Amino acid sequence: MVEAPEIDALAKVAERLAAAGSPPAVARAIGAALRCSAVVRDPSGATVALVARSTLEERTLRTRENLDVRELQIGGQSVGSVALAWHDGPAPASLTDIALALLASSIAVSHDPAGNDSAELARLLGEVLSLSGPAGPSADLLERISALEPSPVPRSVLVVRAQAVTPLDEGWRDALLESVGAAAAEAEPRSTVLPIELQRVGTAPVVVVPGDEAVGQRVAEQLGRRLEPQGTKLRATVGRSRPAANVEDLVRARDEALLAANVAFAGGSALLAFEETGSYRLLLPAMTTDVGELERFYEETVAPLMAYDRQYETELVRTVEAFLENDGNVAGTAQALFTHRHTVRYRLERVRELAGLDVGSSDGRERLSLGLKAMRVLGIARQQGSEGGTAVPASRLRATSR
Repeated sequence: MVEAPEIDALAKVAERLAAAGSPPAVARAIGAALRCSAVVRDPSGATVALVARSTLEERTLRTRENLDVRELQIGGQSVGSVALAWHDGPAPASLTDIALALLASSIAVSHDPAGNDSAELARLLGEVLSLSGPAGPSADLLERISALEPSPVPRSVLVVRAQAVTPLDEGWRDALLESVGAAAAEAEPRSTVLPIELQRVGTAPVVVVPGDEAVGQRVAEQLGRRLEPQGTKLRATVGRSRPAANVEDLVRARDEALLAANVAFAGGSALLAFEETGSYRLLLPAMTTDVGELERFYEETVAPLMAYDRQYETELVRTVEAFLENDGNVAGTAQALFTHRHTVRYRLERVRELAGLDVGSSDGRERLSLGLKAMRVLGIARQQGSEGGTAVPASRLRATSR
């Protein structure tokens, strides 16, 4: 017989299912009801919810060996699985069975509300997002997607760029993908998270979010909140595209999200939308069709300064950034960098010697400004030297267009 406290706990789980319906919301209620942490996965093995008591437990929960793994079924069909970590020993079997049945219902409803084969659709979207070149999706690929999704669905694309700050185990990228999947599902259960090979980045989490721009923004902000506590070990940033009206436009959206992620990553920002990148948007064609020319321009302008900064732990690149942000004013640059005007002049002279560009001329300033833009569009983060330089906030990136 189910006791009164257990009925109250189940009532809270049912309330979450009726009100929100999403697996993350139901999983949190189950975690409270059963006094456990949990990793919830869909039939493809993707993480759709993660319930943990701390950030540390969240990072280790997926790889623990002593978890109580249960298959989740509806009508005799598997809809996923849940791995439970009990806090004070297993909950009563009757309470657990009913709670997990409610969790299975939430996955069944949110994972495939229209009866489509969502796993196959996700695989096909992954094929689209993996395309390179101007050709776009083939007619056959579009036909297969249309068979699963007769009406076009607008989608935003998010790209997560990450780099280990301290040495991490070999599985950190898989853990990042699961963490991104759980955070995206919590903000929008219909989100699809895919590992996609990206230009100059390698394999990175790419999130496809159905809905308008507001939905994409909500998921991006949720990702930012989930990734922020990992900042001491993992440097991560999220770029967001404009919504793509149809599948044919997804490649464009992927490139927009990648450009925004690259610019944010190079500037030290956690989130950036393509529409907030200002004049960087003009470099999107160069990034997608002739990245070699973009790389050559960077090599001719800013690369020598980057190499010098790495070798001698100086701040030439940051000095150029500050000089452009302050309209070529040496006193303002010195104040921004907390250094003396003579030091700024010395560094700018070194810039002239190394790059052959005089910041005193409009042509020199323009070429250095474009070189910095090329650096950021390529996702190259400048050296953090010993002189106290800090990354450029994304809100100020457009100031360097002068």
